[in-house]
Amino acid sequence: MPLESIARARLAVTGQTSPAALATPAGATTRPAERPPALTARPKPGEGVAPRVVVRSAPSVATLEEITRGLELSRGARRLLELLHRLAQDVLKIRGHRLPPSQLVMHQAQELLAAALGAHRVTVWRWSRELERAGLLATRAHKATTRHRGADVTRNDGTLYAVPLRASHKPRLRFDDLRHQYRDLDADRHAGKTAFQVLQQS
Repeated sequence: MPLESIARARLAVTGQTSPAALATPAGATTRPAERPPALTARPKPGEGVAPRVVVRSAPSVATLEEITRGLELSRGARRLLELLHRLAQDVLKIRGHRLPPSQLVMHQAQELLAAALGAHRVTVWRWSRELERAGLLATRAHKATTRHRGADVTRNDGTLYAVPLRASHKPRLRFDDLRHQYRDLDADRHAGKTAFQVLQQS
């Protein structure tokens, strides 16, 4: 088996995402000296059965069709909910949830969502209001403290989105969601990680 195939199999088993794990070492042969434990050969008759390797995946959540069943939404609002629903599933994988929660709260820059949808920021805001009226979303601007001209000032550092992952759940934002610090605004500004700078570089 080529080393690249083995590396990809290891990625599938361990869940690693490092690109270096896919690289073939310089000068390496196409056949490894020994097989990794998770990729042992089929057992010979009478040797028993090799243990199964369990690969953890994201917990299953309600589909977008199940969540929006019976509701009439504009095309733009549905596109926004589809994007947030897909992002929520990605966050579930990153956080390693074993059971699907009824909702997921994310901190996002509205400008980046608008760029992903090819729409104006105000248009995305209108779509989010439509989803809130339909009971499919809860949003609120998130505040953070930052230094400006030697003084501490409070500014918006993004928007919180509570996205439903169960058809019968009405999303809501709690006090802990609002007071949590999701980013260091001053550090992000110095590192060039603001939404404006990201959009300028992309």
